[in-house]
Amino acid sequence: MAATSAAQRTALATAAETLMALSNTVNAAGILTALGILLIALAMRKGSFAKGAAYLGIATGAIGIVSEALRDVIGPGYYVYGLLLPAWFVAVGWKLYRLVSLSAGKIPLRRDSAA
Repeated sequence: MAATSAAQRTALATAAETLMALSNTVNAAGILTALGILLIALAMRKGSFAKGAAYLGIATGAIGIVSEALRDVIGPGYYVYGLLLPAWFVAVGWKLYRLVSLSAGKIPLRRDSAA
């Protein structure tokens, strides 16, 4: 699409600048997600989770906060967070799966006394 007049060029330039401004802003939800991961990982250190998963979460949360806040500055460095995030989710998911599998036979089913 070619702009033929000055008004069209101005409109297209304004639209492009708006799009760039929207995509380059710091996403508060991303920072809050990374903060949540950090807090969960800190709590995991005291529980039945493996220490490695907890420390992976601490690293993921801390790097995530920095990565989300400085996304425009660090450029490809953001990929480090992008790789740590699914690794932490897999580690936590695997541990939760194992906990449920181990406890499935130990938890008695509740029976209704009305029957």
